[in-house]
Amino acid sequence: MRFSKHVFLLGLLLFIINCSSKPSPAIQPSTKLVKPTWLEGSKNDSIYVYSVYKVEKKDTSNLNSLVSNQLKRMLEDDFLNHLKNIADSTSLDFSPYKHAILQERILRASKYFTKPERFIDKNNVYALVKFDKKPFIKTFESDLSDALAQAQQIFNNINDNIARENFESVSKSMDLIINYIGYGSLVSSDIVDEDIVQLILNLKSLINNYNDRIQLAYKTEYLQKMPLVNESKRVQLISKDILSGTMLRGLWIEAKSKSFDESDLLISKEDGSIEYQVRALSEFSNGYELHFNISFNTLLNKELAKLFGIKPKMCKLSVISKSPQIFFENSIKNVDNRLEDSPVVDAIKKCFAKKYSASFINDRKESSIALTLDVTTEENTDKISKIYPNFVHASGHLTIMDSNSNEQLFNQKIFEESGSDFNSIEKAGINSIKNLAKVVSLKICG
Repeated sequence: MRFSKHVFLLGLLLFIINCSSKPSPAIQPSTKLVKPTWLEGSKNDSIYVYSVYKVEKKDTSNLNSLVSNQLKRMLEDDFLNHLKNIADSTSLDFSPYKHAILQERILRASKYFTKPERFIDKNNVYALVKFDKKPFIKTFESDLSDALAQAQQIFNNINDNIARENFESVSKSMDLIINYIGYGSLVSSDIVDEDIVQLILNLKSLINNYNDRIQLAYKTEYLQKMPLVNESKRVQLISKDILSGTMLRGLWIEAKSKSFDESDLLISKEDGSIEYQVRALSEFSNGYELHFNISFNTLLNKELAKLFGIKPKMCKLSVISKSPQIFFENSIKNVDNRLEDSPVVDAIKKCFAKKYSASFINDRKESSIALTLDVTTEENTDKISKIYPNFVHASGHLTIMDSNSNEQLFNQKIFEESGSDFNSIEKAGINSIKNLAKVVSLKICG
């Protein structure tokens, strides 16, 4: 009986427990997104350059490329701004090298880009890529030290001779260091650029010194005074070091004209001479202008010649047809008086008939070229006393035009001479013009 009572009480207790209300489950607090600090924008520092990029969730396929390319553009802008500052302060023209240096810079730097980090919020996906400066700088400084030492050694071994081997050494020295220019702001050291720029300026100074010393001239006196020839004629030039008097061999000379698409490259012989046969005229041309100059584009390269801003010495040559028909005009002034005729006119006509197989006609429309001679005289006012004669200085200026195209082919003061007379300035002027005629006959067309 007692056992049954216990069982009953136990059952009643279990029933009460099961029927009692269960406590409500605890409400878990919602998880709060923690934004990384770089999301707010990190300023570049001595360790990293930061690139952060944001896209919508539906456009994440190219996010890694977008954030990396943005970092590359940041480095490009840094380079271009820094290079411009160097160019402005040194008058060096880096434009021919800019693209190649930029490619090399990005290739070097991209090896030190970190793997992209991402953050996702409700609507967008963010990515971060960092450029790790420290390992980059360590490798860069080591490579630069080696390149700069080699380039400096090559420069130190260049002697004072104007020789093709020395031009090649300048190119080699530059090739070693040019891709390191403009890294100053990236590696936080302006000294890096100072060392490179100083060597570049030393190389430029060397080449400019060579250029100043090179003489390029015609071998014959008449061409030096009046550089004019018929088509297909041969001309000779000489290349010389005016400092040492040495004839320069192995120099590349360029012969170019705007009348032809391509220029001709010549090389000086052992005795410094250059021989060239001028081109024949094109079908509708009566003449053209030709220029000879030292080809620094060949001795160095086009990029380096432009970087240095070299202005080579130049020899002009005017070319006319084999037997030109000339319409001739002249203007001769003796002090303040105009002369209708003069011995110098006859001398010019005889010169062109003899040397250039020219004939003279009276109708400009029928001519191949138009020749204008201007002769002016000027009194020497510094007369010492009455016992000294009057002196008058005369100069002659020739202009040649293509009668068809009206293009100027020749324009140069080709001769000058003085004349004197005790009694009359006018007679002194006439004597100076007569002396001009002798110069034409003897020194130009003799």
